Amino acid sequence: MPAAAKSARNGSSKGKKVKEPTGLQSPAVADGLAERLAGSLASDVVGGDFRNAPIIELFQRLLNLNIPEVQQTTTEILCRINEISDDAVQKEVRNRSIVISGLSEINADSDASVRQVDTEEKVKEILNILDIECRPVKVFRMGKREEGKPRLVKVELPSRGHWVTTLSRARLLREKPGYNNVFIRRSMTDKERRLEQELRERAKQMNQGKSHEDRVVVYRGEIVPVSSLRRRDLSSALTSPTTMSHVTSLKGK
Repeated sequence: MPAAAKSARNGSSKGKKVKEPTGLQSPAVADGLAERLAGSLASDVVGGDFRNAPIIELFQRLLNLNIPEVQQTTTEILCRINEISDDAVQKEVRNRSIVISGLSEINADSDASVRQVDTEEKVKEILNILDIECRPVKVFRMGKREEGKPRLVKVELPSRGHWVTTLSRARLLREKPGYNNVFIRRSMTDKERRLEQELRERAKQMNQGKSHEDRVVVYRGEIVPVSSLRRRDLSSALTSPTTMSHVTSLKGK
């Protein structure tokens, strides 16, 4: 974002509340502003041809105009574009990232570099078990350490394809000794995690006193009867974050 846009937005938020311009509601005022704007830009761009000018340059020229209404609107547009761009990037990364729970970690007294290497090696072993041929973009532990409870591990995979394959094969970990309590789920936003938690609690309450055939699981963001799922779908549900701590009694069924 141009520096002028940042300073304009920051300056407008300090001291006193900025009032929304009301003069533009008048057609005559709006027409007059349009003429001033067109004239100013036409004099700045040879021949008034904007088609070949970079977008960021056009925004900068708008900010440089001595028209407060245009400067304020342009600044807000730039800020919103920047926010949308950041959200899109975060979503793209999240859509190829996984979270691993239950993966042991070494003593906190070890050097940070040693702890990081240990985590990376353990993630590498999981990918080997699942036969995922790739090198993760990022691997790191999340949150603060708690006694007797390993931190979650976030893994950013290089592509959406690797992400899909990893999640579809996550159930294979249950067949490997030492990985009974290791689970893989997709990376989620705070809102998604809250929804998942609510669904887990609801499913747990619904399963109280019920037989295996009558139980429910959370599958793809919904509570569904176990009987409605194919065996493969049930395996996927059991390795999802929504069911891993509440329907463990269904494993192997």
